Amino acid sequence: MSQFDGLLPFASLDIVTLACQMLLTLGRFDRIAAILDHLIPIREQAGALQGLPDLYYFKGHVLLNADERSETQMMLERAQAASVKMGERRMRWKILFALACMEVRKGKSERLRQAG
Repeated sequence: MSQFDGLLPFASLDIVTLACQMLLTLGRFDRIAAILDHLIPIREQAGALQGLPDLYYFKGHVLLNADERSETQMMLERAQAASVKMGERRMRWKILFALACMEVRKGKSERLRQAG
């Protein structure tokens, strides 16, 4: 934990998104989880939709890393629903790609199970 961790919830969403993207690149899923576990409930309670698709998307990556496939699917679907509700297209493509990758993985796992 750094001396600036307490300031992150008050940072602009662009900074939070950038921090999550950098941490994702570094494989610091624990730090992303800590940030998102704090920020998502605050934004949901406030009814602030802006940025939620991004936060749900990053949370999906954290869950996928923890091999929580059904929770990952659910979180990515929440991200998709939030982006549709907002009419936001920027994140929608990333979310759809992640959902498609989940389906491909699910299909490969199913084929391996049937072959084994």
